[in-house]
Amino acid sequence: MQYRDPLYCPGAIRIVGPSPFGDAVKRIGVVLGIRTEIAIRDVVALQPDIEIVGEAQEKFELLMMVKETRADAVILSAGEPDISGICSHLLGEYPSLTILVLGADGKLIER
Repeated sequence: MQYRDPLYCPGAIRIVGPSPFGDAVKRIGVVLGIRTEIAIRDVVALQPDIEIVGEAQEKFELLMMVKETRADAVILSAGEPDISGICSHLLGEYPSLTILVLGADGKLIER
C-alpha cells in the first residue's frame, strides 16, 4: 500500500448491524479521535445510521478502541501530532477502515 498525502486516509465503510431501525438502515460504528471537537460529536450523534462506539483521549487509547469496538470509521483532527503515522498504522491493521481527517475549521481535508 502506498501512502501519498499525510492528511488523506482513504478507506471503505463496512456496514454493521443489527440496527434498531430495521434492515433498511445499518449503523456505522465510529470512534472519535483525539482532539475531536464537541460540535462534531453532537452532529455525528444525531445521525440515525451512525453510532459513536468510543472516544479516545490519546493515541494508544485510539488504537485499542478501534481494535476492541471493531469500528467502521474514525474521525481525527488534522492538528493531531503524527497524524500520518496514526493513519498508516490504522490502515495497515484495518484496510477497510474509513478515516476522516478534519481541518481546524471542521471541514473534511481532501486531496
